[in-house]
Amino acid sequence: MTTELYIGNLSRNTTEDEIRTMFEPAGEITEVTVMLDPETGNSKGFGFVNMKTFIAANEAITRFNGQMLDNNKLTVQKSGKILGLPLMGAAGGSLRNYRQGGRGRI
Repeated sequence: MTTELYIGNLSRNTTEDEIRTMFEPAGEITEVTVMLDPETGNSKGFGFVNMKTFIAANEAITRFNGQMLDNNKLTVQKSGKILGLPLMGAAGGSLRNYRQGGRGRI
């Protein structure tokens, strides 16, 4: 089972190959993705690295969180759901406000 790592604060010039080269010493990588803006093709400043093992992922976090790449200090952490943001409905509204009943509403 792979472990996905979030890689933040990437330079616009950082490539997937550069990230792969940097992270390979920590363990086997199954996938590297830099998120790109579809309109401009520029990096959005973050990406993901899938490490083959949990041990390799922890090693990568220990080694590379706070390290410099392309003059930017990287943020490396286990990827997960972003907490604290409201759940969004299909129309963009918060699902937290979509409750039936209560306070006299039916």
